[in-house]
Amino acid sequence: MTTSINTQGGVTRLATAIGGAVAALFLAVFAAVLMPAAAHADPNVIQYSADQNTWGGMDQIPALQGQLIPGGEATSKFWAKNTTATGGTLQVYLGNWTKNAPDVQAYVRAEINDATGQVVDLVQGVAAPGTELKSIHLAPGESAKVLLVVGMPATAGNESQNASINPDFALDFELDPAAATTTTAVTGPATATTGVAVDLTATVTPAEATGTVQFKDGTTNLGGPVTVTNGTATLSHTFTTQGARSITAVYSGAAGFATSTSQAFTVTVGAPAPGQSSVTLTAPATAVAAAGVQLKAVVAPATATGTVQFKEGTKNIGVPMPIVNGVVEVTNIFPNPGQFVLTAVYSGDSANAAATSAPQTITITAIPDPGNTGSANGSMDMVGGIFGSS
Repeated sequence: MTTSINTQGGVTRLATAIGGAVAALFLAVFAAVLMPAAAHADPNVIQYSADQNTWGGMDQIPALQGQLIPGGEATSKFWAKNTTATGGTLQVYLGNWTKNAPDVQAYVRAEINDATGQVVDLVQGVAAPGTELKSIHLAPGESAKVLLVVGMPATAGNESQNASINPDFALDFELDPAAATTTTAVTGPATATTGVAVDLTATVTPAEATGTVQFKDGTTNLGGPVTVTNGTATLSHTFTTQGARSITAVYSGAAGFATSTSQAFTVTVGAPAPGQSSVTLTAPATAVAAAGVQLKAVVAPATATGTVQFKEGTKNIGVPMPIVNGVVEVTNIFPNPGQFVLTAVYSGDSANAAATSAPQTITITAIPDPGNTGSANGSMDMVGGIFGSS
């Protein structure tokens, strides 16, 4: 789709007339203002606006404003928007321009989004129609600011007076070729551990596809877009929370390649594998029933957290006790005599495995009978026997 923007005029009117009365060689005034004609473009393909509020056809492109004098420029600023569902290239180039005097000096150029293209001198036979001034690729719905410029060099002399020029701009919007269908698949480890980096890999088919892949955990982006190289993109990611994570890869698409999104891939994230730990039980070998017995458990490493449960066989002694600086101490009373097998069971924590101490046997003896005085009475009887009676 190609359209032209040119000045109004004809045999009876040259709105682009450059010139005026000659007062003196260095005092010549070039006061004519350039006016673009109402050209036609398909509003369903590209739309234009002078203020980014009102959009329509090329009638929305404002007239060139300014005086075309030595060192001066006449400009027209507008926005062009791609209203299609396909990307395309907006091109500004030189149309079928004319001038009525061979020595008149003028140039044209175009800016898009404040980036200027080449400056083209309007010299007969050199500035050929179709010369590109500037172009830009517009994604669907994307717009660009365009500035058309007709200028006269500051060095333009007397020969440029009383002349006319029709600079003629042309616009072309070429839709991108039909995009090839792509597929994207994401792979990674079935399981991962919090705090440990894993690689997530997206494979885009066909392998010639360029662009980027955005990895996602549900609706949350994982990092930024990753460039596709030879059909693959890999992200090293560290999960911070446990649970089943639904990972997808979204391919951005590129010139000639359509976008695509992978099926979800589940990574089950668990806690770090616990480290080794140990617990040592200390208790007296013997004790008296009903007397307080000190039980002590020492957990290694000393930085371990959690609790220790003392046990007598399979029976709990009290409740789990928190570890303080690697140590737990309790006082327990065994009410009955006998032999008892004791252990200390460490609960474990996120960094340390659970552990059980080696069993230790404690012998509990009966409480001595405070009423048993047979030894003293025997001594008295012996004394009596020795001394006899009088």
